[in-house]
Amino acid sequence: MQELLNGVANQVPYVIMLGYFLNMYLKRLDRYIEKTDELHDRLLKVEILLKTEIKNMHRRIDDDEDDD
Repeated sequence: MQELLNGVANQVPYVIMLGYFLNMYLKRLDRYIEKTDELHDRLLKVEILLKTEIKNMHRRIDDDEDDD
């Protein structure tokens, strides 16, 4: 039993280091996700603006054709 406890005790530093690096990785992943969410939101805004501008251009073209 003592050998088992010593074996487990010897593994504790490795588990702590693994937990530390896993925590660092998860923080980085969270920042990456936040940045991609921001980028996605910005791209959606650009898409909406472009679609609106294209509709306006089509209206102007149609209005010009009607004037002729």
